[in-house]
Amino acid sequence: MIARGALIHVTTDDLDALRAALGSAANLHRAAPDLTIEVVCQGAAVRRLLAPSPLEPLLSPALEWRRVLACDNSLQALGATSSDLASDVGHVPAAIAHLVARQGDGWAYVKLP
Repeated sequence: MIARGALIHVTTDDLDALRAALGSAANLHRAAPDLTIEVVCQGAAVRRLLAPSPLEPLLSPALEWRRVLACDNSLQALGATSSDLASDVGHVPAAIAHLVARQGDGWAYVKLP
């Protein structure tokens, strides 16, 4: 195994970039099938995870090897809560704290747009 897990950090609300990030997660899974991957969305990216999301076909069904997570602080800034998220999207209290904690646990970090 190359790391304990992989974090793909996304902050843009550009749909093509978000689709590409989810595609990169799938490519990474094919190359390292035992790796758990978290796509952590923060800031503007969280807006694209609110239901109904144009990304829902890519988010569902939930995958054992991949989790898509939204930042609660970003949700709050949008006037939304975790109950407003598309199905199969999880959430963390603060994306930055989650990213730092995971990296401290040996997870690899990749920043995509």
